[in-house]
Amino acid sequence: MPLFKEFTKKATIAFAGVVLCSAMIFRAENIVLAEEVDNTVYLGQRGLSNLFSLGFPQSRRVGSWNRNSGIAGAGRVWFRGFGNLTTSELENGNGDFSANGGGVTIGADRQIGRNFLWGGGIGGTWVSAECKTPGNSTDVSAIFGLIYGRIQLQRLYFDVEGNVAGTENKIGLRGANSYQYSSTQGGYGIESGTWWENGLAKIEPYIGLRQAFYDDRSESDGVKTTSVLGCRYSWKTIGKLAVVSPRLYAGWLHEWGDLDLINAAMFVDSPVVYRIDNVLLKKDRFFCGGGFTSNLGSSLDLYLRYTAEIASEFSAHTLLLGMNWNF
Repeated sequence: MPLFKEFTKKATIAFAGVVLCSAMIFRAENIVLAEEVDNTVYLGQRGLSNLFSLGFPQSRRVGSWNRNSGIAGAGRVWFRGFGNLTTSELENGNGDFSANGGGVTIGADRQIGRNFLWGGGIGGTWVSAECKTPGNSTDVSAIFGLIYGRIQLQRLYFDVEGNVAGTENKIGLRGANSYQYSSTQGGYGIESGTWWENGLAKIEPYIGLRQAFYDDRSESDGVKTTSVLGCRYSWKTIGKLAVVSPRLYAGWLHEWGDLDLINAAMFVDSPVVYRIDNVLLKKDRFFCGGGFTSNLGSSLDLYLRYTAEIASEFSAHTLLLGMNWNF
């Protein structure tokens, strides 16, 4: 895969260059806008929502940019949908693995006091996965629920999430009849970080941990533990109809537990994991991505995110679309 490795190298260099250039460009714009627009600071403080916490329920509202941040009683109803495509060459070289899936989630959260937010949601996920050699396949459908909360201090935030899911699995084996079984899953996630903001630009380094407990009647139980170390960079542009916030992010994922449990999609609400015979997840993966949030009027937020996970002979691509109604 020399072309893929070369592409990965160039993409990493390009991403770093974009972040550096954007920081310098928007640092210069900050000075101009601060002089020309009297209400720039107000729009910046009330106009943006931190809508995409990687791997968590996208609920936290970090920093002074966020709509209704620190306002007791403020809340929102949210909806998100995603699609995912994963491809990998098997470690033993016997064939290729591919999977595609999607899902939707709907939920709500509410601010309690100035420093605490809590919420919950329900959703569904489907995945169709295939190992071309020896010809095994897995189809998974799941319904899940989650609850989450956030504590935000002066320059530090802490997120926590709990989830539970029930799945139906259909297994196909070459030369044998397919069979079905049910599984249950539960898990939690934590994330903590800080942020620095200067006018129209913000950077957010963070660290997180997710753990999934997998149980079914036909295969061995499993525990999947994933850590994430990353950084988000965002800036804002103030237009006549909307406040738009482009965003870039990158980081590193490491698997500490069973490698035969595969994520339906890593950077969305869905906590679902599944197995397919002879396929192991890559232990270390680099991720990067970007998107934008558009704040329309006083209540509506629309956003889009694209994220890529990359490792040797492995790639996963996730596209997420979402909407918030703030009240």
